[in-house]
Amino acid sequence: MRKMICRVLSGIALLGTFALHPALAGVTVAGVPFNASEKVGASETALNGAGVRGVMMLNAYAVGLYLPSKQTTAAEAYQAKGAKRIRVVLLMDAPAERLAQSLVRGIEKNHGDEVRAKLQARLDAFRAAVVSVGTAKVRDVADFDWLPNGQNDQGGVMRFLLNGKQYGADIEGEDFYQAVMSIWLGERPTDRALKADLLGQDAAAALPAAAPAETSAATALPIAP
Repeated sequence: MRKMICRVLSGIALLGTFALHPALAGVTVAGVPFNASEKVGASETALNGAGVRGVMMLNAYAVGLYLPSKQTTAAEAYQAKGAKRIRVVLLMDAPAERLAQSLVRGIEKNHGDEVRAKLQARLDAFRAAVVSVGTAKVRDVADFDWLPNGQNDQGGVMRFLLNGKQYGADIEGEDFYQAVMSIWLGERPTDRALKADLLGQDAAAALPAAAPAETSAATALPIAP
């Protein structure tokens, strides 16, 4: 009888844990399905949020953020321990040179000169990897993965894949992966409403009094910083 009571109490406690940290079910954004979970390296990650980047009445891309566990702030997402994935699904064709320019610019505008200088060699390698794609097509899937070293998360690498194929060499450093995350989650994200979607926040509450994110067509397609 005592064992049965303990099992019931344990079950109630477990249900309480799930209620506090509910898993996000798979969602479809602009016709693009995002699975509830994705295996990144040897680890399982859960969909934290997903949204679409619209530019000039067009949908440029859909993006999903996968983390080890649900997070609701950028700081928590940056510091979450374990594998991560940012999945971008293109909704229009784009030259890889434009992709690379937009991604790098999105990183640069979220960091000062000193940090940019520290990242520069890795930014150059990242740019070259993206440019090597050639031209990205509608429905191409770009994954930006963080693969930590072992269970203690001491170091790791970022890996860039397009449609499951790796382009360029792995890029070391969690600081660099966090810089990539800042494109969408930084103080100057590509789109503040999209940032809120990725973090499961209320979009109106996430908007600061400062000027909104840029929407210029010249810089916005297809991955606008």
